[in-house]
Order: sequence, then C-alpha cells, then structure tokens
Amino acid sequence: MLGKVRDMDVEPMLGKPKDERAIRGDAILAKGNEPKQVKENVFRVPSQNSKEYYYVTNKNGEWHCTCPDHKYRKVVCKHIYAVKF
Repeated sequence: MLGKVRDMDVEPMLGKPKDERAIRGDAILAKGNEPKQVKENVFRVPSQNSKEYYYVTNKNGEWHCTCPDHKYRKVVCKHIYAVKF
C-alpha cells in the first residue's frame, strides 16, 4: 500500500547516531581536505589543527592511524573515519 512504511524499511535509513570522531571525520572532508591514497591501503590525511599529516592504513581489515588519538586510546579516530567515508 502506498503511504505505509514498515519499521524495518525505515531503520536502515536512520542509521546510528554518529560519535564525535565520526563528526570530526566528516568535518575534515567538508573542508575539502580529502585523504590522498599514497600506496595500496595507505592514505595520507591532513591534521585539522596543524600542517601535519597522519597516515591511515588498512591491514587485513584492521584500520590503523599514526595520530595520537588512535595510537594511545586504540579507538577509530577521525582520520580513519575520513578515509572510510
């Protein structure tokens, strides 16, 4: 029927709320700072706060970044989110 949408049809469109790092990853892209692929599975991503770059890699499905947030907190950082988008 027209006008009816089942819950299971709407849920994928809504998705999960983004966390702060995902929002910051979006912000990197919104500024026009696209990650640059430098090798297979290696990307250079500009820092938001300095003129530095961080390197994001994907090895066997595991994401890694050279930034302090990922290195010390072991989290998916904004640079990884920027590459994954």
